[in-house]
Amino acid sequence: MGEPKPPDPGQQLRGGDNELMPFSERTQKIKDKYNALYRNHSIDEWLDIYQEITTRIEELKLRHPDWKRRTVLHAISGSGIAKEDAPLFIDDDFEGEDSVEAYLDKLTEKYKK
Repeated sequence: MGEPKPPDPGQQLRGGDNELMPFSERTQKIKDKYNALYRNHSIDEWLDIYQEITTRIEELKLRHPDWKRRTVLHAISGSGIAKEDAPLFIDDDFEGEDSVEAYLDKLTEKYKK
């Protein structure tokens, strides 16, 4: 038996008996920007992008005690949210300088080919 294949970006997953909730239109737009960053880049650029995003996520976790409830962080970190847990989550980006969407826009410009 071969190695399991990772899911395609945007593929709806099932975790055990829990169906994952789809992201809102706004959060999906942010996830699409995240996925687009990885396309058409060398492995070295891909690793640099990954490191920058990982560092940013860690910074946001330190500044925002509600980070586990933010769908935007789940969208860019690859984790899902079970449908039954959806009411517990905040479906909004961070404000101002902590905006994930604005950060992804800056990274897109930085790594533009």
